[in-house]
Amino acid sequence: MLACAFMIGWEAVAWAQPEKASAAVGKAYYVQANMRFDAQNEIASLNLHEGEMLTIGTRVTIRSADGNRIAFSAEGRGDFVFLRDKYGQRLSIDEFFQRYFSDSDPLAPEAAIHRMSRLEQRNIADGTLAVGMSRTATLMAAGYPPPHRTASTEDATWIYWITRRRPFRVTFDADGKISELRGY
Repeated sequence: MLACAFMIGWEAVAWAQPEKASAAVGKAYYVQANMRFDAQNEIASLNLHEGEMLTIGTRVTIRSADGNRIAFSAEGRGDFVFLRDKYGQRLSIDEFFQRYFSDSDPLAPEAAIHRMSRLEQRNIADGTLAVGMSRTATLMAAGYPPPHRTASTEDATWIYWITRRRPFRVTFDADGKISELRGY
């Protein structure tokens, strides 16, 4: 088992989960960040911000996992596949699994999301971003920026894509709050 920590403001929320996505097959988890999917219910590691959204806190069951994909069923939503595409080659499928799935419900009454500002809570629910949101709220609302253009979530600027041809930038101030959204 691997102990993971997700930074929420000044505190870390920890959970235990398998190090390998393949060890999670047949088990139930919760989605830790909003995930956009296409008409074939595929979620690309490029993390495009178009299409329908599988929301944070959705309970899922992992059906299979290999080097480039995680297949899962989402309660009330059907079957999905997370694909590690060419833009996600800097991370393993296990690292993507650890980012997006946990055995802890991020919407449980004791979860840190309930201590975030109303602005952050509303934008997480809507899958949108706004100036003033923390890095953690940004991750929950928009998911992780693609690793081929944002090497670390400690970077001052993150780059996402609305479509494959339309990037947008999220810039954080010294306090870790969004100070600018360019192209969003």
